[in-house]
Amino acid sequence: MERGYLALYRKIQDHPFYKERREFSKLEAWIDILMEVQHSEEPCDVVIGMKVLVCNYGESLKSVLTWARRWNWNDSKVRRYFKLLEKLDQISIKNEVVTTRITVLNYSIYDPKRSSNDFKVTSIRRAFDEHSTTDKHDKHYNIKEIYSDKLREFVSQYIKFISEEKGNKAPKSSSLEKQSLDTVDKLIRLDGFELDEIRKILKWAFNDSFWSDNVLSLASLRIKKSGLTKFQKIKSAYDRNRPDRNTEKEKFLAELE
Repeated sequence: MERGYLALYRKIQDHPFYKERREFSKLEAWIDILMEVQHSEEPCDVVIGMKVLVCNYGESLKSVLTWARRWNWNDSKVRRYFKLLEKLDQISIKNEVVTTRITVLNYSIYDPKRSSNDFKVTSIRRAFDEHSTTDKHDKHYNIKEIYSDKLREFVSQYIKFISEEKGNKAPKSSSLEKQSLDTVDKLIRLDGFELDEIRKILKWAFNDSFWSDNVLSLASLRIKKSGLTKFQKIKSAYDRNRPDRNTEKEKFLAELE
């Protein structure tokens, strides 16, 4: 039976049933994490004590003690639970000086905005089923099941091309493919670019003396500076210098005569 999915409104956390003092189950704790992590694409500053930390999409900055109080668990149980989620490839954990940073891996699976994009899995049920397994052979779902063959092929070929062309100058990272896939997907899903358009602009940039070194890493294309992402700046330069610009101008002037 096809179950489909539903969007769970975060305001449910204000419901008396949700706020009821109780010991959370592992499932309730997982849902609570999904509710609490940063769901905006834009990073935000979190002030903890005398420090300011940046919280990114899919991340949470809360201490183990804070989670323990929310779930009516002890600190030890929270730490064991986090380790379990980490082993299941559902989260990554980083100990900050004043708190704990949790990152939900591929949090965008649970983001309703992704449901209309043809580069993503359209069933949240499928994502849930994949997350629920403890079979280590299924750990690669986050790439193979989320991104389309077309998108994965493009990113894989691009990384290989850069590696062959630039050698030691090419970016080296164990998570480069995942970061690149996520970045290119956001260029399509959030920024409105077409994959063929991205391909064309990157080809131009690679052959441009100024922009060539700026397109070695796909993962860096949505880094913002002065209000624009790197890719938006590259596109602006491409639009000003693209090969067919003069031809279009001449055609337009000819039509005016």
